[in-house]
Amino acid sequence: MAVAANETRTDLRSLSALSDVGRALASGAELRASLERALEKLEQHRGIVRGAVFLLDEATADIGVEAAVGIPAEGLRARYKVGEGVVGRVVQSGRPVVIPATAREPL
Repeated sequence: MAVAANETRTDLRSLSALSDVGRALASGAELRASLERALEKLEQHRGIVRGAVFLLDEATADIGVEAAVGIPAEGLRARYKVGEGVVGRVVQSGRPVVIPATAREPL
């Protein structure tokens, strides 16, 4: 019975976090500000240390940081091409990736 109660609490926390992220994304007209609020909610609820949202500029085919938390200034200026590094491969494949330890990621 204790396991079921713990799972229920975990599910409720996850739903609460998802709800807060959804509200943050829907809360403003400016995309960057909404994305930053969503990342801050993930930082609050899920304990992310670093996170970023990258967007593809279709005119230049460059992929760049649109919003981030915990990323140093030089990381905010990063640009990638489709297929280049982890970010470029994610854009190319269309599949999400979670990298638990970026320092140990060879790409």
